[in-house]
Amino acid sequence: MNKKIYSVSQINSYIWGMFSQDFYLRDVSIKGEVRDAKYWKDGTIYFNLKDDKSLLPCVCFKNKAQALKFKLEDGMSVTGHGSVSVYKEGGKYQFYVSEMEKDGQGDLYARYLKLKAELEEMGLFAEEYKQKIPFMAKKVGIVTAPTGAAVRDIIQISRRRNPYVQLILYPAIVQGKQACESIIRGIRAMDAAGVDVIIVGRGGGSIEDLWAFNEEAVARAIFDCSTPIISAVGHETDTTIADFAADLRAPTPSAAAELAVRQLDDITGHIADCKNRLDQSIKSRLTHRRLKAQKLSESLKRLSPQYMLNDKRQKAAAIESTLDALMDKRILALKSRLQKDELSLKHLSPLGLADKRRQRSQDLGYKLDKAFDRHMQMTRQRMLLLIERYKARSPLERLGGGYVYASGEDGKAVLSAASLKTGDKLKLRFKDGTVSAGVEEISCD
Repeated sequence: MNKKIYSVSQINSYIWGMFSQDFYLRDVSIKGEVRDAKYWKDGTIYFNLKDDKSLLPCVCFKNKAQALKFKLEDGMSVTGHGSVSVYKEGGKYQFYVSEMEKDGQGDLYARYLKLKAELEEMGLFAEEYKQKIPFMAKKVGIVTAPTGAAVRDIIQISRRRNPYVQLILYPAIVQGKQACESIIRGIRAMDAAGVDVIIVGRGGGSIEDLWAFNEEAVARAIFDCSTPIISAVGHETDTTIADFAADLRAPTPSAAAELAVRQLDDITGHIADCKNRLDQSIKSRLTHRRLKAQKLSESLKRLSPQYMLNDKRQKAAAIESTLDALMDKRILALKSRLQKDELSLKHLSPLGLADKRRQRSQDLGYKLDKAFDRHMQMTRQRMLLLIERYKARSPLERLGGGYVYASGEDGKAVLSAASLKTGDKLKLRFKDGTVSAGVEEISCD
């Protein structure tokens, strides 16, 4: 099947021709609120006109912009005259403005800017006064109209994210003369109800429709509220004074519900994470306490009399072993020297000299034996003396000599009679056992 294929330029030109032939679009007046106004260096103005549902790209070229009697600013309500056509190179349609007039809403926007500056200077928008939105809200207060897309979106998204959260609605008037007082009553009612967080807002609209949220009284009610407030007024492009005074601004009511109501899976995950961290902390602390207890146990063992006695015995045995090794080495050296002397005597001549040398060698060996025996006897006596000294220093030996080791109920040694009082319990350790005793009388020297 053969089909004719067109280029992008051909299609854009065709659409441009359709717009050009439409008499209605060649001369049209359009009313809307100014958004994203930008002045280019050549004098051309690019901006958007919006209402509560749609957005229209606009351009006012230099020769037309010079004739304007005012400067375009965001939030102004204007009526533009011109034509709607297609920008062929970009493939989009836009409103080519030749004339423009301000509507009454321009005065409202001026009031908005003035009040915003005054409240900001007073500190109502300061970050240090912002309250933190709770991580897991159980009760969520909603101040908005009882009907409309805003409340439906909040309820639907809240139920989907966490069906266990309690939603409390205050049906407020959000547009008109009574809206300001109604919103303030709603905020105060939700604050008194003890909810965890409050959502204040409504759907989109013009600056006149949203004006209740630009009132100073509403901003002060939000600032004075002890419960954290999330503002959700209009669409993402709408900004009110209530947004600046609130603790958190949501671009839409749906986004406010997502910020106020935590996803149930996030909560369970957070609980599991907290449990894991708690378990790790407990295990780490238990391990630290066990190591500390082991160190204290080892320290107590080293301070006990039995441990100290065993340590002294080990040192005495090591000294005795060292002395024995030194004596064995000395004996081997002397024997080796005697053998060398005997070999030297055998090679000497005549025989008389050899006999004389042999006799001398025997005498020398006899003297060495006597000296060795005397040295060994002195060494043994010294060893016995050292052993007796160690025994004399041993706590157990002292206990055997009639002394006792007295300790209190806490296990600490009693070093002075002055530290005791009548009725104290003592443990008296003898060499062969332990006796519990009580203090009946104290006599200090």
